[in-house]
Amino acid sequence: MSPSCPYCRRNYRYKDTIRIKGKVQVCRHCKKKFEVQRRYQAIPVVIACIVMTAVNLICFYSSRNIAKSTFIILTAADAAVILLSLLISPLFIRFVKKR
Repeated sequence: MSPSCPYCRRNYRYKDTIRIKGKVQVCRHCKKKFEVQRRYQAIPVVIACIVMTAVNLICFYSSRNIAKSTFIILTAADAAVILLSLLISPLFIRFVKKR
């Protein structure tokens, strides 16, 4: 599900997608200009934050006394999920034809 050029339909690799700067780009294959839309890039991060907040609240309210090790595990799990969501967020970039 990597982004592709709207003209020639060539896919951009994850590494190339991360390096994209600016709103207007030129396709390296067909040399036509296209716009980069980043509006959906925040979706995985927002979903991960909502899910991890719900999991944390359930864990905190289900037991009255949280052990230190449980808190550390929850914190590590939160960090891992948010890092993963940040890593997959470039896959939500879309390329559209320049108007």
